Amino acid sequence: MVEFVDEDLKIEAALFSAGKPLSIGELEKITGIGRKKVKEALEFLMEEYGSRDTAIEIVKIGSKYSMQLKDRFSDLAQELIPTELPKDVLKTAALIGYHQPIKQAKLEEMVGYRVLEHIKVLEDMGLVKKKREGRYMVVRITPKYSEYFGLGTTDPDEIRKILAEKAGMDG
Repeated sequence: MVEFVDEDLKIEAALFSAGKPLSIGELEKITGIGRKKVKEALEFLMEEYGSRDTAIEIVKIGSKYSMQLKDRFSDLAQELIPTELPKDVLKTAALIGYHQPIKQAKLEEMVGYRVLEHIKVLEDMGLVKKKREGRYMVVRITPKYSEYFGLGTTDPDEIRKILAEKAGMDG
């Protein structure tokens, strides 16, 4: 049986309690454990959770680490978690994730005039950002988008594929 040391347990507790991905620096600050030990604990925990027959995993998303449900349990979790976003805003979020980067004008054609309100809600949540590129405002997702929706990747092609699968399309 593998034995956990105190540092591993502190990192595990921090990831469990955070409810969001944490960077190595954040874990250092929260736990008071040095960078090298934090990295070692994360590697150990990722390996340990990966070898267990459990619904939980520890994954690296960008430069941060998260304790989350394995993909195969995400549908069950969605049934239990109340949706924070209204369905029309959720639809806009899915369109942005699938088509990113996307011109705001193109989104407006797809969704209608209320898209500006939707983008504002998503921006306020830190899920998307918009930026002027030439004559156009272009909307992209942020790393928090992947965290929020539990996608496990920040790669636009992978996100497109995941969203296509969830929508029943051939990515």
